Amino acid sequence: MNIIIFGTGSCCEKTLLELNYDEVKIIGFCDNDKNKQNKIFNGRLVYNPENILNLEYDLILIASQYSTQIYEQLTNMGINSSKIIPVLYEDYLKKSKEYYVSILNSIKVKKNKNRDKKYRKKIALLKKNNSGSNTLAMYKNIPDYINKKYDVELIKINEPKDIKKILQDNNFDLICSTHLNSLYDENILNVELWHGFPLKKIGTRTNLFYNSFTENKKKNITKVVSYSELYSSLFNASFPNSPDKYEICGMPRNDLLFIKNKDLMIDLFGKEIINKKVIIYMPTYRVWKVDMNVNGNRGWDNIFGFDEFDLLKFVNYLRENNLFFICKLHHMEYNQLNEEEYIEYSDVVRFINELDLEEWQIDLYEVLANIDLLITDYSSVYFDMLLKDIPMLFIPTDKEFYEKNRGFNFEPYEFWTPGPKVYNQSEFFREIDNVFRNDIYIQKRAELRSIVHNYIDNNSSFRVWKMIDELLINMDSNK
Repeated sequence: MNIIIFGTGSCCEKTLLELNYDEVKIIGFCDNDKNKQNKIFNGRLVYNPENILNLEYDLILIASQYSTQIYEQLTNMGINSSKIIPVLYEDYLKKSKEYYVSILNSIKVKKNKNRDKKYRKKIALLKKNNSGSNTLAMYKNIPDYINKKYDVELIKINEPKDIKKILQDNNFDLICSTHLNSLYDENILNVELWHGFPLKKIGTRTNLFYNSFTENKKKNITKVVSYSELYSSLFNASFPNSPDKYEICGMPRNDLLFIKNKDLMIDLFGKEIINKKVIIYMPTYRVWKVDMNVNGNRGWDNIFGFDEFDLLKFVNYLRENNLFFICKLHHMEYNQLNEEEYIEYSDVVRFINELDLEEWQIDLYEVLANIDLLITDYSSVYFDMLLKDIPMLFIPTDKEFYEKNRGFNFEPYEFWTPGPKVYNQSEFFREIDNVFRNDIYIQKRAELRSIVHNYIDNNSSFRVWKMIDELLINMDSNK
């Protein structure tokens, strides 16, 4: 049987390990990422989707977390649906069911919720992913009084077009979103939580969101949840709106940082992690996949983008110093690094991705609660980790390029990043030794923490829920 595999990421890698090669022959791969097309992957050519029409095959396996979108793409090309098999079929079937239900709901006679005394107001929490999701954290921390009064649904959203399919005519009274991707209707309350305190420029301060922040969104956003006065000013400069819409509550996802769980870490990473200091590396993305805009130019020959890197020296350093290293790449760049090179060093090096987090049914911040050192470049995660008050290390190997092509909200970069900056492997080893031996950035982190965070506690979810309750109560009184 001749097959084509659509997708070249971690889902594809797992699929390749499970195939019975006595029964199937892979004639090629396919990917929407133009940077991967016409290149060799696992000994086969990666095709542009349009080229599939010229190939002879029996099946197309969709090995991607975006099964629904790819399935629709292929059928729109005229490919017989019986030849398209999503590997993650359970997720695909779930999304299909949600779509069919939304269509049926839109054509059925709906109850008048204003006349139905038994009607419980409905709240939708839109979840984009499990990598620091404010709505997932809210769902994990629903107060009893909210559960008794309202119907709360956590809804996974992959693409903006999915939202209308799922939410339209579904009678939600209030929607919480994290990517300005709600259903903006004057009859629906909208609470925007965003997904971080951005070091890099966002919104109208860049050319990336030129058509995404419409007047309709601006008008129908009810509240914007904020970290602090500084965040409110920054977000409003990026997505201009009425200042009275901002509510300083802190971010729900940060509540998860206060819950250390050693048993969870052992369950996820094995006994190798016991009694080790845990380091996590979280670089931000360089290429925005919506329009392939290039923000940075770091290399991918090695995990850190150093000009020279000795993997064995890195592994030996971790072992000799009793360190456990976790790498979480941005979901837009999971496929950039050859993770197979690190498999034999799993006693000290592990990778996690979005599929892992969903399979484990946890949020990334539940892992971050147990970290001893954060390494990043321009990711906003370090602003949140100020609440943990752990050492930080920065690897800005392409800072000048990034600064010119994307830009920073806060400058100079050196002032706003409370940790040593490293540019090669020897500096990397030296500064890790230094931060664990003599952390000289404690005062600097405290200074930034007082500017970035209005609340230094784990009650942000409850403040947001209190605000939501008040909004829904006022909804009735205003009718």
